[in-house]
Parts: sequence; C-alpha cells; structure tokens
Amino acid sequence: MVGALLSLGGVAWLAAKAGLSPLGTFLVCWFTASSPVLAFPANLGLSDMLGASVALAASVILLVLEQHPTVFRALTSGALTALACGVRPQVFLVLLLPWALVALKLSRKRHLVWLWACVSGFGVSLALWLPVVLLTGPSRYLRASKHLAAWMGAHEYLSRFPARELSGYVTDWLMPPH
Repeated sequence: MVGALLSLGGVAWLAAKAGLSPLGTFLVCWFTASSPVLAFPANLGLSDMLGASVALAASVILLVLEQHPTVFRALTSGALTALACGVRPQVFLVLLLPWALVALKLSRKRHLVWLWACVSGFGVSLALWLPVVLLTGPSRYLRASKHLAAWMGAHEYLSRFPARELSGYVTDWLMPPH
C-alpha cells in the first residue's frame, strides 16, 4: 500500500513538473488511482508498486535534468534509475526511451552532464547486486539467473503477447478475481 501511495504521489509530482494545471494533475491522479493497473497490485505486497514509485521519482528527476542540467541532478537521476531497476528490473524498459531522448537532447546542446548518471547508476547497481552475487557465489547466482530465464520462457511466454491468443486475454479480463 505504501508503494501504491508513493506511486500516486509520483504521478502527481510528474504531472505537476510536466506543467499540468492543478485540476489536470488531480484528474490524472484520480484516473490512475481508479485504474486496475494501480488498484490490483496495490494490495498484493509485491515489488510492483515500490518499483513504480521509484521509477516515477527517477522520471521526475530526469525531466528536471532535461530542463536544468546539473551534476547533482544527473547523479540523482542515475541513482534513482538504478534503484528502480534493482527493485523491478522490468522498469529498465520503461525508462530506456526517456533516458535516450534526454541524453540525445542534452548531447545536442553539448551538455554532457548526463554522463554522471552513468557513474551513479553503476555505483548503485554495484551496491545492490554485488552483495547478492558474493553471498550466493557467482556460479550459483548465474545458475539461478539461467533457471529464472528458462522458467520465464516456458511459463510467461504463453501468458503474454505474442504467443497468447486474444481470447485468453478476454477470458481473463471477464473472469472474477480469485
């Protein structure tokens, strides 16, 4: 629940930084809060909402970095991006395009300050993953990662596009929750 509330706060913060009016920000938050995308995982106790809240914070700082590039904002943005990816690795796919666009825009203006985000992102990633790898041992960590990838390939592939038929989504959508 805390992650969901933080995510909703991140939506409000991002909407305000993007220039929405107070009414527009309220409506975005209202629709987000009433969406099953937020409401369903909010009470599951999984890392989805915490990952979303950190990703939203990273997005806000990335937007501020793009508007007013400083080393501090770049370091903060990189650290938050790495932290969000540490909580939910799938967040990388969500943040990849905004990062690419901001890096390209700043590079065209000869503002290479965004490179500091790589430094802090690498440092935070090391702080998150190195203890796990050292505690489990590199070979066990790699075996577990390969097993997880194989499991996802066997199980997740059939429950997502492109392998799943559209009728499966319709059935799941109409089925009451368990």
